Amino acid sequence: MHLLGITEKQQGNFDAAIELIKSAIKISSKVAMYHNNLSQAYRAAGNLMQAEKSAKRTIKLDANIPEAYVNLGAIALEKNEFNSAITAYKKAVNLRENYIDALLGLGDSLVKSEKVDAGLKKYEEILAQQPDNVAAITRTGIALRKLNRVDEAIKHYKKHISRLPEEPDFYNNLSLLYQQKGNIAEAVICLRKLLEITPNDNVSRHLLNSFEGLKTITAPAEYVSDLFDNYAHSFESHLVNKLDYHVPELLAKEILGHTVKKNDLLFLDLGCGTGLMGVMLKNFCAYLSGVDFAPKMIEQTRIKGIYQELVVGDVLEFMNNKQDASYDVIAAADVFIYVGELKSVFSEAKRLLSSGGVFAFSIEDAADESSDYVLNDTGRYSHTKKYIHELQLKHDFIERACSSIQIRNENGKPVNGYLYVLSVV
Repeated sequence: MHLLGITEKQQGNFDAAIELIKSAIKISSKVAMYHNNLSQAYRAAGNLMQAEKSAKRTIKLDANIPEAYVNLGAIALEKNEFNSAITAYKKAVNLRENYIDALLGLGDSLVKSEKVDAGLKKYEEILAQQPDNVAAITRTGIALRKLNRVDEAIKHYKKHISRLPEEPDFYNNLSLLYQQKGNIAEAVICLRKLLEITPNDNVSRHLLNSFEGLKTITAPAEYVSDLFDNYAHSFESHLVNKLDYHVPELLAKEILGHTVKKNDLLFLDLGCGTGLMGVMLKNFCAYLSGVDFAPKMIEQTRIKGIYQELVVGDVLEFMNNKQDASYDVIAAADVFIYVGELKSVFSEAKRLLSSGGVFAFSIEDAADESSDYVLNDTGRYSHTKKYIHELQLKHDFIERACSSIQIRNENGKPVNGYLYVLSVV
């Protein structure tokens, strides 16, 4: 049963794996590795609480299993508990010298806790033993980039590409480095090569489209999810402290100034992120719904305990499944920068809003009025005021407010846009 459980986990059948390994533990409860593999199955299923309990049970039964500490470190790392992760991985290395998985996890924990130089040394230790270890090669380049040693990182990837020319991560990271240097032509070459190796990579395809000026309807779900999940734990501080981002509070103020109802609002937050809009409006709402592509962002929102309904998924699919006149307010703060074509969203917003309801959103400004929207080389969309006005008229919205704002700073320069508040009769 234990081995069958491991086989099910390897095939991605995590619930079946958990039940089989638990059955083995019922028969023989003191085999430490059963508990360790149960912990790994729980972690793969996303149940970090049970994963941690099983990992600690493993260590209680046998404190000298290095794999158990690697597993415990991985759980702590997923929880962004970097110091705990470092402690666990160090214990694993002490138990097994030159343990690659432990060194890799230790390097990752150090880098994420801003001890980048120390993390880089761990990756270098791995490469001294295994020069072709793809994970260590990739992480080394990332660490060099974080240390602003960009030219060194480029040289590093090019060296390893000459030996391992079919590794997609190398081209992806090399493309990012060229983007950082403003060398878009070389970034495009990397993305094209990457797509030769992995033609179904929708994220890289989207970035290539943005650099080549191709017009697409929307950013792929994987692009948005990956983008935000990668820094969900630092999202709010990064936006406010580094990008001078205040769209949620400005949009909330506009909403409260133009709603017919002033309390007990039924509120839908499209692309809710970490719940910044909910924080602003919770005292005026009877019910808050939120939907977002990024699971880790939803996790951060759930911790706040503000929303009655939170869903990981596509905004439009979520709206399609709701009844007419379900909401008093629908908001989309910095969501349409990842959606080009807005006809369907406007249509659904009109259907879902009650009489006098408000549709409030932000857009980045596309200065060129010859097109409805543009996919920029940032991977984001900007829209024209003309296009928004046409959609407003087509769907019988009344414009209550349209204000010019600086949405955020990017590379030291302001990104300009508009806040809109529309209402239904």
